[in-house]
Amino acid sequence: MEIKVKVKCISCGHKKEVKAGEVPRGEMPMCDKCSSVMIAVEATLKNNK
Repeated sequence: MEIKVKVKCISCGHKKEVKAGEVPRGEMPMCDKCSSVMIAVEATLKNNK
């Protein structure tokens, strides 16, 4: 199983998709465009069979 999280920048609105374990626990992903923090918008669980 794979969990992907869609995140959105709180400053510029840039969106990207990250894997669940890509960002360490307790930290927030950073925007590639403006270096501001990003928040989770949606999470999806994909079953790899």
